[in-house]
Amino acid sequence: MSEIVRRNIALIQAITISVLMSMAIMAAATPAIAKSSRYRLGGSLGFGGSGVTQVATVQDQLTIVERSEGPAVISIFADRLLSDFFSLGIEHTRGVNFAPFSMGSSFTGVSARWYFWGPAASVGDTEGEKPLLLIRRFTPYVGGAVGAAMATIKRDNDLVPSIEGSGVYFGIRLGADYPLAPGIGIRPEFLYSTTIFQSPTLSSSLSEYSLGCGLFILL
Repeated sequence: MSEIVRRNIALIQAITISVLMSMAIMAAATPAIAKSSRYRLGGSLGFGGSGVTQVATVQDQLTIVERSEGPAVISIFADRLLSDFFSLGIEHTRGVNFAPFSMGSSFTGVSARWYFWGPAASVGDTEGEKPLLLIRRFTPYVGGAVGAAMATIKRDNDLVPSIEGSGVYFGIRLGADYPLAPGIGIRPEFLYSTTIFQSPTLSSSLSEYSLGCGLFILL
């Protein structure tokens, strides 16, 4: 049962990453004159981490084992403004450990953002010879996310060389969008996610947090 759950979660994450890569290829191949839609594609780098907590047997005793990937968190995302105040998108984040290098935990899901302070900042491109107004201001938002999380974190020369976990996560998103130039914007953001429903065959939980900044382009 555990292997089936993990395969399904891996399939969901692979499909999400494929969609993000396809959108990036389409963006590169699309003429600039057509880049006036409301789709946004980007990535971010933050300070934080992600990890898994699992109950394991160590020397014939049940012990809580914690492993994390940090201090960096990377993510890729794509979203669309459904209105001036609301956006919906997909995301994929991973914790990054440098010594030894590993990225064994991942969170993949759907995110929504509400721009409560006013309409989302314009990062419009030009359309033919008609320029679009670019307003440089931070537009704060609050949002949430839901999706599938999985982790397999290995550490050599340890009493528990490998721990793993998977489940459904919920998260919060706090940040702001700011237009740098026509078609380009930045997104400082704080995120926190934790699993609510875990795999029934694994006594484990996963979580992540990050304070970082992203860059996105208008497709």
